[in-house]
Amino acid sequence: MFKFLSKKKFSVFLFLSSFLLLVYIFFKSEIVNNGSIRFYYNQYYFLSFLLFIFSVFSFYFNSKIQNNLILFSISMILSLYFLEF
Repeated sequence: MFKFLSKKKFSVFLFLSSFLLLVYIFFKSEIVNNGSIRFYYNQYYFLSFLLFIFSVFSFYFNSKIQNNLILFSISMILSLYFLEF
C-alpha cells in the first residue's frame, strides 16, 4: 500500500524518533530543571519507554501490520493537525 514507506524505513524512523523523545525528556528533566521536578516527568519517561520498546518490536512485524501502523500514524497526525487548525 505505501511503497514509499518501506517496512525498514518506518521502523527506523520510529526507533529514532522514540530515542530522540527519550533524550529530550531526560534533557528537560535533568538538565533544564536540575531534577527538581522529576516526578512530573515520570509519566513522560514511561510513555517514551513504551514507544521505544514498541519501535524495537516494529522491526519484526509483518507487512500487513506494518501498513496498518503507517496508515494509522498518518491519519492520526493529519487529524491532530486538522483539529489544531
